[in-house]
Amino acid sequence: MLSSLHAPFRSEVGRLRLFALAVGITFVVWAAYMQGSQQWALFIDNGFMTLTMVFGSFMAGASSEGGGAIAYPVMTLVFGIAPDVARNFSLAIQSVGMTAAALWIFLNRIPVERTYLMLGLIGGTVGITIGTFGIAPYVPAAYSKMLFVSFWLSYGIALFLLNHVWERTTREALPNLSAGQRWEIIGVGVVGGILSAILGNGLDICTFAFVTLKYRISEKIATPTSVVLMASNAVVGFFLHGAVLQDM
Repeated sequence: MLSSLHAPFRSEVGRLRLFALAVGITFVVWAAYMQGSQQWALFIDNGFMTLTMVFGSFMAGASSEGGGAIAYPVMTLVFGIAPDVARNFSLAIQSVGMTAAALWIFLNRIPVERTYLMLGLIGGTVGITIGTFGIAPYVPAAYSKMLFVSFWLSYGIALFLLNHVWERTTREALPNLSAGQRWEIIGVGVVGGILSAILGNGLDICTFAFVTLKYRISEKIATPTSVVLMASNAVVGFFLHGAVLQDM
């Protein structure tokens, strides 16, 4: 029986079929909802978001960031949409898109750093919960926009150092971590989760920059790990806003 369960994962065609099935079910459910609620007219006034997320999904697929890294600034800085709406949209869209990416990573057995993933998951879940209830509601809209710009500038500097300044050898996994080092990664995850609660994006960027700069983890390992990490964080954030606060 076990061999039959794992059979679809053995061939590339089988993995593609499973992924296509998941994507197909998602689109069928979405289309049924749109038709049943008669909301196709939303494309007339909000079609710009479709084009925005074409670029957002490309960015998410090519880097460690989620699509919210494109959605949030476009919505707030270009179209003047309220930051809390942009944040909720980013969490919602990444709950679908980055979960799909995580599924693709799993089906294709793309390697991830499990210690980084688990520690970041713990910190990120705590951070986005604290941020959602205790911090984000009290951050003025103007400060949210400035925080996003500052956050991205810091990330840009980190990438510049990573790719153009330091000549470094990379490793495929974290070394044996002390208790203090494990708490350090959890703490970075908490900060990233709080940023996700405010901006709809942040856990992936924070943890990616940290493990690549401090521990010299290869980007080929850190990128898929951060994608899976942000997918889980987005799902938690979407649940908090959609089911608990009900402010989507």
